[in-house]
Amino acid sequence: MNDKLKEELREAGYMDLSFKSSGLLSQLIEACGEKGKYFELGESTVKWYARIGIDEKSPRTFLEEYGKTPEEAVARLWLALNKK
Repeated sequence: MNDKLKEELREAGYMDLSFKSSGLLSQLIEACGEKGKYFELGESTVKWYARIGIDEKSPRTFLEEYGKTPEEAVARLWLALNKK
């Protein structure tokens, strides 16, 4: 994860500031999961995506973000979910 994205997470209030722990991905997934109905992480041909369902009545209503790594995709999703 690049320094700019780490700084964006800090500024948005993400509490785990270590970013070096091997559990970062699972922590970010757990933090995102609190905001949605389902969570999906996958790899397309050129990048990773993280997707979360935001409306249980409409399964096609979701928020999706992308990154070069799984951590980056989920971090971007967390940022999108926590915009103020």
